[in-house]
Amino acid sequence: MVQKKLVFVLAVLIAVVLFSGCEKAPDPKPGDEPVPEVLLPLEGDGAYVIIRPENASKEEAALAVELRGRIAEKTGVSVKLKDDFVREGTQFTMSDREICLGATNREESQRAYEGLKRDDYRVRLDGTKLAIAYGSLEAGKKAIERFVREYIPEKGTNAAVPADLDLAELHEYRYDTITVDGHDIREFTVVGEEDFTSAVCSAVAEVTGISLHTSASVSGNKPAIRLAALDDLRADEAGVRLVDGSIVAGTSGADYENVSATPLLLRLLTESGETLTAQDLNKKEKIVIEYKLPFRRGINISGLNSFPYTDKLDNVFTSKNYQLSRPETFAEIREKGFDHVCFYVSLLDYYDEEKDSVVTSGAYDIANLDGVIKRASDAGLYVVIRCCQPGWEFSADNPEHCTQFVRMWTRIAEHYKDWDEKLVFNLQAEVKGADNSDANFNKLQLETLAAVRKTNPDRWVILTVADYCMISKLNSFVAPKNDDRYAVAVHTYAPL
Repeated sequence: MVQKKLVFVLAVLIAVVLFSGCEKAPDPKPGDEPVPEVLLPLEGDGAYVIIRPENASKEEAALAVELRGRIAEKTGVSVKLKDDFVREGTQFTMSDREICLGATNREESQRAYEGLKRDDYRVRLDGTKLAIAYGSLEAGKKAIERFVREYIPEKGTNAAVPADLDLAELHEYRYDTITVDGHDIREFTVVGEEDFTSAVCSAVAEVTGISLHTSASVSGNKPAIRLAALDDLRADEAGVRLVDGSIVAGTSGADYENVSATPLLLRLLTESGETLTAQDLNKKEKIVIEYKLPFRRGINISGLNSFPYTDKLDNVFTSKNYQLSRPETFAEIREKGFDHVCFYVSLLDYYDEEKDSVVTSGAYDIANLDGVIKRASDAGLYVVIRCCQPGWEFSADNPEHCTQFVRMWTRIAEHYKDWDEKLVFNLQAEVKGADNSDANFNKLQLETLAAVRKTNPDRWVILTVADYCMISKLNSFVAPKNDDRYAVAVHTYAPL
């Protein structure tokens, strides 16, 4: 009986299996069909060519070379690389087989760039052309890295990509864009020095993903974002205005101070929302300046180039005569509200070139200069000794002069190395521009500072610029590296 039951169960199972095997396979669902591939020949007749913009920057051109190199590393094939140049007025048939990298003049590139922002990229097959679009060089590198990794074969001569290829990495930003008085921020060109243009472009891109155009200048009435003096501000204010359709940030002072308005401009552009009106841009604020020098208000004193030191200083105050030999002279200067004095000194007279040492006897005994400095310091004044050379036609373009100058300051610095911080060195004053090229003057100044730092690592040192210290030469100044105990003196005769 049990045996009959087992036979019956086995028969049922066999029937079920046979019945199941006869069932019709389900119809494929929509979208399950395999996507056809498109071959991209990399060599031979009909091979694809990399196309880059004719006006590509150096970095963009290098990116195209990098793409070709990456393909060659995997396949051993060197793909041809061309610009997108098309000669006007000639019959020119574009190839259907192009890898368009960057913002080329091809329609496929233009479509790939639609909606793309700074950190985004897209790799798209558009017809038979492959377009690689990117918002920044970093995004471009990511795009070609992904394309090569996923679709370029090892040691093959054909790449195969899906017919519907559309790779994209897109990011979200705080604002889609910024509208300024009805104009999209993309219409504005950032004008000025690199530090300013870079700061503005980075701030705008951070909140919108939009990369603004930059220029050293802008012509006509094109909207710009720039620095300029704003006459309606006080000396201690920075402001932003909408002037003739352009965003202008600045102060009331000279051009070199206008950078103080940059932080206010960046806050307005990034924290005021997507829409800015002229009223929103009519802002001003107090300038906060970090002042590191321990002295601020001083007076220049000449007369240390001749002896005796009892010469009257008629140009200090008109009511009385002041003498450098009298401690009361400096006490009253301090009482008048000054915190430092600047002595114009012919330091070369205190240096014995033959002995390579400071002078220790006679009229120019360094002890005489020490006494004047000490009387001023005892009165609570900082003392700046400013090197000037009347009667000596100094030139940084003359190697012998440079050697003598560095040796002189080396010995002067050694002599004063143990004096307190109230003594300040001013390396040079009012050097003739005609006798001193900017490059040689800067080179000498840095060499002299390095010599001084060997014995006075923490002393305040005042540097300057060539051509009589004129402010117009400030852009040629070369700052020392790893030194935060220096200031720069310039001359200007315009109101600040």
